[in-house]
Amino acid sequence: MSDTPIAFDTVRQASDIPPVIRTMHGTDLPLDAGVIHPTAVWQAPDDRYVTLRLNAETPPSRHDRFALNLSRARADALITTGKILREEPGLHTDLIGSGPERDALLAWRREILGRTEPPIVLVLTSGKGLDLGHPVFHGWAEPVVFTNHDSAEALIPEALERSVEVVSHAAPSVHEAVVYLHDALECRTVSIEAGPSTSLSLYHPSLEVDELLLSVYRGSTLADSVHGPAFLSAAEIRSAFSHASAPYLVEEPSGPWCFQRLTR
Repeated sequence: MSDTPIAFDTVRQASDIPPVIRTMHGTDLPLDAGVIHPTAVWQAPDDRYVTLRLNAETPPSRHDRFALNLSRARADALITTGKILREEPGLHTDLIGSGPERDALLAWRREILGRTEPPIVLVLTSGKGLDLGHPVFHGWAEPVVFTNHDSAEALIPEALERSVEVVSHAAPSVHEAVVYLHDALECRTVSIEAGPSTSLSLYHPSLEVDELLLSVYRGSTLADSVHGPAFLSAAEIRSAFSHASAPYLVEEPSGPWCFQRLTR
């Protein structure tokens, strides 16, 4: 049996956000969350979790969109990659969806979380083929490029013209990016919006994700073009996280979805 879908069209102000959170996750959320990883996967017939590629055939979900918006609204910083920017030339890190829903989340961010400034968006990159004209560098979030010394030197002249900060690191990685955001910029909540090869390095060999926002599409089939790399198995997720919200099951126009919040 499915749970009652959330009436997102009624979300208008900051006070409307906590009831939605409690519906999806069964509890209120902490002001600071460490490292959050929102991700959407397909539960294949053999119970494997396969990440979803974003394209015209990806099953849409209002609830998954809210989960991503919620992670962005909570974050002091977001991490993405140069590879993601190359694959998604129209990507931006602004909140997605209707004006009232976005306004309510931004008001909740200001009034409840006390975050009055936009987040930082850190782009982890080798520097190869990086387009500093990409929308990510000119949206809501304040952009930072995190790259190796040689690429930083090459990027700095154009970055200065575009008001993009470049951070040079001897061995840039998603781990070092998280350390930089936590220690140098005092970011208390970091949202990971990188691809599987990058984000999974925060699970192995040691767990560096504090909170997993897991959106699971449970349709019986999925277009081949939407199949991404494998994610953690259900058993690996249970082993990694000691606490899990009750599954929130919703039938959407695209099919059945399940949402869970897992924490260490």
